[in-house]
Amino acid sequence: MVMSTLLKVQAALIQPLSLLLPRVRLVPGVDYHLLWRDPGTLQDFKADSLATMSDITTRTMQQTLRAMHQLTEDKHIQQAGSDFCALSMLFLVGSEDHVADQGVTRRFYDKLANSDKEFVAFDGVFHSVFEDPEQDEVLAFLSQWLRNRFPELHAT
Repeated sequence: MVMSTLLKVQAALIQPLSLLLPRVRLVPGVDYHLLWRDPGTLQDFKADSLATMSDITTRTMQQTLRAMHQLTEDKHIQQAGSDFCALSMLFLVGSEDHVADQGVTRRFYDKLANSDKEFVAFDGVFHSVFEDPEQDEVLAFLSQWLRNRFPELHAT
């Protein structure tokens, strides 16, 4: 993950904060303008009553960071015979994603012992790959990927 200064400070202090003040809300360390290339999508997001840009609790942030760390360190992701590695994995990323660090994502992908895995970077796309102008290309790729793995669902 590309960490802003704010996010670095939050990550460094999150463990004690979540224990002492678990319900205190923190400003998210994500710049929402970096999620979508089309400024209209951000406006739509802000207007959507079901979407939220609210601050998150220290406990939620601590648990999220902990889960990410545990997954990257779990030995089962590198064991070809594990239940985890029996799953098909698809990583869809935007080449212009300035929220998640593609290098970190790629290193995690490379560690996976899954026999069926694919990493696809869509040129010019930002973080929210399903909502950028190239969403039709991304969704077509995803649909075909799913059809290839579950042909019985598309037999009719």
